[in-house]
Amino acid sequence: MKKIFLKGDLNNFNPEKFQNETLFSRIEMKNKKIQAFKLPKEKEESIKRQSIADVVSFYNSFDRHFIELEKEIGINIWFLEHFRTNFRLIERRLSNATELHFKKVYPEGDFYNYKSTTSSKITSVKRLSKELVYIILGVFNNIELKGTIIIHDEKYKGYSTKGLFGELTKVYPILKIRSLFDLKKELPKQKLLKEYLNSDSLLFKSLIKPSTHLAIIRFFRKTKQLELDLKKELTSESEREICNLFFSNHLYFCILYMRMISFYNLFKKGKIKSFFISDENSPQQKVIQYAAKLNNVKVYAIQHGAIYKNHFAYDYGDYNKKPLLPDITFTWGEYYNEVLTRKCGYPPNQIKAVGSLRKQIITNKTKNLDSSVKIALFASQPIPNKIIRDNYLMDIFSTFNQLGKDFFLIIRPHPNEKDDSYFCDLAEEIGFTNYKIERGVTLDEQFKKCDLLITAYSTVGAEFIEYYKPLLILDYFKEDIVGYIKEGVGIEIDNKEKLFSVLSNLSSEINQVQYDLFIERYFHSIDGETSKRIEQTIKDKE
Repeated sequence: MKKIFLKGDLNNFNPEKFQNETLFSRIEMKNKKIQAFKLPKEKEESIKRQSIADVVSFYNSFDRHFIELEKEIGINIWFLEHFRTNFRLIERRLSNATELHFKKVYPEGDFYNYKSTTSSKITSVKRLSKELVYIILGVFNNIELKGTIIIHDEKYKGYSTKGLFGELTKVYPILKIRSLFDLKKELPKQKLLKEYLNSDSLLFKSLIKPSTHLAIIRFFRKTKQLELDLKKELTSESEREICNLFFSNHLYFCILYMRMISFYNLFKKGKIKSFFISDENSPQQKVIQYAAKLNNVKVYAIQHGAIYKNHFAYDYGDYNKKPLLPDITFTWGEYYNEVLTRKCGYPPNQIKAVGSLRKQIITNKTKNLDSSVKIALFASQPIPNKIIRDNYLMDIFSTFNQLGKDFFLIIRPHPNEKDDSYFCDLAEEIGFTNYKIERGVTLDEQFKKCDLLITAYSTVGAEFIEYYKPLLILDYFKEDIVGYIKEGVGIEIDNKEKLFSVLSNLSSEINQVQYDLFIERYFHSIDGETSKRIEQTIKDKE
């Protein structure tokens, strides 16, 4: 039987014409009868580490070019695109190494590059047209803000302004933003934007100025010249690879620069003195900080998720010269301060542990349902690699199917997982019915009624700890990304068999000492006073 290694987007792949071949890809796809062909774990980890080191080394070698350009245009474009450069480089090198290893193991094997025939051009045009309407309607938004404000990226329900900034929303006015011209993301409902000053109104006011277009043209030419200058100095294949990946989309740089100009125009009025922001190091929000820097506006960042070594949004520890960072980053707890200062290169005087704005005092943690049935809550996530995501879900469904009526599964989709049919279709494929999907239910309600939580690396896991119930961590690649397992609060699940074994012998007992230590280190305090600590810090700085 011939061995075939499949490449490309396999989500719509139909294996019917390969009945007489053994199919492999980098990740197993049980529903398509595709086996996983993986590199040895040590080799895979080595490639990841080396790729990350090479990206940092590239910038350290040529940082003078980026810094000189920053002096001219106001932003350091490296720290806008280093995210994707890391991801793309790792993915490319892992793919190449896996294919070489496959050929070594199966010299007679072949490769098949599957190309989906599904066209998204019409969908993209419709999406773009709708976004342009949003921007044009910005002409009708003339709200004025002053003092300290909140800048909120309006994404989806699970990341509401109150959800991210808690009681601060009662104290400070709000400016709403959204990702510009990101056709892969759904636009937020316009009614959520138009009640506030928003990024569409700012962009519209900037685009009607001829100076904006001249500045963008100048910016485009400068970045193209930077690319040409760098390529003259490159000496290794690794440097050329990174350079090509980094400069693969000059148009995206221009979109980010447009946002920077629109916020520069807002800040130069002098009415806004400081602002709070979350997800501050993502490209579309990073440019806002550069606009703030040019106008002496202070930036206060609010931690919104787990922070760890090699998190590309936070880890600048190996850079010779650090990027622009918020004046203060407010963290959940002392543990994250340690990560930021010891591993990520943050100055100690620019971070402060205050607790999570999402946490309130919990008065009742008991389960008030039929105790004869164990309820498992699955905090799902839109894991970038859809094949891994499918495998986790299929293993959970088949395991609970095997366990029978003694267990019931509740799926809590991530706010960015909008299609229930994804879960329903996979469940139907194996005949699993003993579950339900819950949206619009508070975490507190779900945590109280469940007996355990299953997740991969969601920060929902950290919030679950204070309920003192078992936390199962899907960690097939033994990465322990957030550190739940290392901290002694997460039960490692590295395959389907382990999942079944743990659930079959599940005990409600947990290591209370480790749970207490985790809460103290990761959440500083859960007294409901986080917003007051933040407000007092701001007052002390004024």
